[in-house]
Amino acid sequence: MSCDQLAPEVRAWLITNGWSPGRDIAERTDELIQVRVQDARRQGFALTPVPAAVHAILCLSSPDVTTPRPTAHRS
Repeated sequence: MSCDQLAPEVRAWLITNGWSPGRDIAERTDELIQVRVQDARRQGFALTPVPAAVHAILCLSSPDVTTPRPTAHRS
């Protein structure tokens, strides 16, 4: 899939989260992949980047995604 072939709702979500079609992080791709590979190794999992994943990283250029915080469970 090309970066130009994103579904409209995916494209809208990515733009809302800081992505833009011209955003280019090619110089950081190897660094970002290695951070994730090393993190997986620390957690006891082997992770091998596949070409489709590398393409997605290059294409989507690391949007600014905020991870929701879990809410406290009250009994």
